[in-house]
Amino acid sequence: MNNLIKVKDTYKLPHVIKAEWTAYLVFSILFGPISLLSLAAYYKNPDSNMWQAVLISIGILTLFLVWIAYFKIILNSDGVIYKTLFSKGFKAKFSEIKKAEIDIGMRSSGNEQLGRQKGGYYRFNIFTHSSELPFTINMKLFSKRDLAILIDAIMVTNPSVELDKFSRNLYEGNFKPIVSEGINFKPIVSEGIRKFWQVALWIFLVFLIINLLRHFIK
Repeated sequence: MNNLIKVKDTYKLPHVIKAEWTAYLVFSILFGPISLLSLAAYYKNPDSNMWQAVLISIGILTLFLVWIAYFKIILNSDGVIYKTLFSKGFKAKFSEIKKAEIDIGMRSSGNEQLGRQKGGYYRFNIFTHSSELPFTINMKLFSKRDLAILIDAIMVTNPSVELDKFSRNLYEGNFKPIVSEGINFKPIVSEGIRKFWQVALWIFLVFLIINLLRHFIK
């Protein structure tokens, strides 16, 4: 049996939604060891040109972490504000929203949709009365619960908004259909278990870094 997960009354406006911790962890695991390896190599041979590799690797990691940190969805009493580092984002008033949908899948070079597939795009589209094109939020860096909060905030203020089936499921607290699509590749778990895995993954990253340093700094 699928237990419903309610988000109503678990947040207050204004509410800021930020990128989830897993996004930081993934990029730290990808680029952190490279930065440490180049730093260790430079430490063993300071006269080499490895300082350039150190700066480049640390710069790349820093850029990705800053990029992630700039992803924000701000919910206030008036509407939704979406911000990123490399785009101006958008602001949509709740009263202007007429439709919201979760768009999952992939497209070929001809722009035709290939269906819902794991690893494809994951967007939340907001349609307003004043624009023919939707406002689009890249939801891959946010959790499913964050998306449910976003939908709930829209519907509480403007119950007439039309929802697609995935958005409707999340609004009603039914996470199972969207989980089966493979979004974020994470199961819905209790907050305690979620915190446990968060700590465990960070411990793994720390031990990985320590072992790399012990191996290269002798």
